[in-house]
Amino acid sequence: MSCWTWGGDDDKTRLALGRNRSLAEAMGGNALVVPRMVRVPVSVQFERVACGGAHCIAVTTGGLAYSWGWNRKGQLGDGTTTSRPSPRQIPLFMAPGIRVGAIAAGAAHSAVMVEFDAERAKVPSRNSATPLNALLVRVHLTLGKVQCYTWGAGTSFQLGYAVPHETNFAPTPRPVDTLGPVLEEDELALFGPHGVSSRQATLSCGAAHTALVAARGSIVTWGANGYGQCGRASVAPQVEAARPRFFADEKLSAVACGGVHTLVLTAGGRVLSFGSNHAGQLGAGSLNSAAQPVPQFVGMPFGATVAQIECGEETSCALLSNGALLTWGFGGCGQLGHATLRSLKQPTQVHSGVSALHVE
Repeated sequence: MSCWTWGGDDDKTRLALGRNRSLAEAMGGNALVVPRMVRVPVSVQFERVACGGAHCIAVTTGGLAYSWGWNRKGQLGDGTTTSRPSPRQIPLFMAPGIRVGAIAAGAAHSAVMVEFDAERAKVPSRNSATPLNALLVRVHLTLGKVQCYTWGAGTSFQLGYAVPHETNFAPTPRPVDTLGPVLEEDELALFGPHGVSSRQATLSCGAAHTALVAARGSIVTWGANGYGQCGRASVAPQVEAARPRFFADEKLSAVACGGVHTLVLTAGGRVLSFGSNHAGQLGAGSLNSAAQPVPQFVGMPFGATVAQIECGEETSCALLSNGALLTWGFGGCGQLGHATLRSLKQPTQVHSGVSALHVE
């Protein structure tokens, strides 16, 4: 499976063009308007890619994590602040048996779910220079733990742990230890027998907040909360990972973080929203610049079941089980797909003439 990129590239790193930038330069130097394949070794097959503000995180079919792009806040996770125009494996997760599952990228921070895969550990490693700290991660995970690791900007507690005041970021991935008292280890399951899981933890990063829905359907949030985007019924910064009380009896299947708003999807196919609504991104049918820290159900067409949710900076999207796609929020750049530049305050179907299968 190949990976293709296009769009803005002001720092000349986020599109993974490497040293060959002739096409982008021909189009003005800072934009690539024609998709171009990311160059990686033929043995590297990306399964999922998460795009942040100006960086990307990718995971292969074998559970290896790669990163590229802007790195001023250490969001690439390689222990440096040097930006990179080409994908490179994240050193901390290179030890045999370490397997990365869910991935997410925020404005300048990143998060992944990691576990120890005993079957993969039996295969001899081709990397003879496995970093010592990667081996320590393996020792930690062989105890049976599945863990969430975060890195990058931490000024708003979006990493789930304190960062040095001198830098306000963490360039090397660290585990979110505060998840331990909140979630049982088996709730964070990534993979079942033979690497297949029907219940997988999901991650999402906003501009400066992070959310995780565990395998059993509980949600944990942390980070910036000035608009109530952590769903904790307050606007105080959430220093540690914790469960929003509102969802104590609600089983969830997914979470999607926008810039300063959040959507969650229940196991029954209903959507709730909370956070900022100044562009209508909560789908409440109105505009409100005040914080909305209490989750509210989003009105959908009668009888509709939502299969997937996604968020942009100030936009929201829901894919229904029948393939219909609904969008709402800020539309000033045409990102809602309704042949207009108007913003929309409630979910509105995109009439494309096709049935959607997946949305990002």
